[in-house]
Amino acid sequence: MSARDRLRVLGSKYGAAILAETGDARTAQELSDRLEVPIATCYRRIEELHEVGLLERLDPPPEAPTQAPERYRRVPAELRIRFDGEVTTTMIERTGASLALDDAWRQTQGTA
Repeated sequence: MSARDRLRVLGSKYGAAILAETGDARTAQELSDRLEVPIATCYRRIEELHEVGLLERLDPPPEAPTQAPERYRRVPAELRIRFDGEVTTTMIERTGASLALDDAWRQTQGTA
């Protein structure tokens, strides 16, 4: 995805807020409630963030009911933007170790 596409999505209403709230996995309904975003808008922004590689869909946990809603988590730990004659973005992805620690923390808190 191009840097301009990422910036467009981040600059859209609620795009950056949704990305900021998905350090931990969240459902669209949770994001809608937390950010007071209409649910339809929330789903649109989630899809846009997913399309540009900033948000990932997670499989439901094994103990979740079969109709469990999808959860989403941001991909980058950091996103760097450069305006050096041309717009570029560099994603610093979350490491497997940091994701495992996040998951372990959620389990100890009973939120996994």
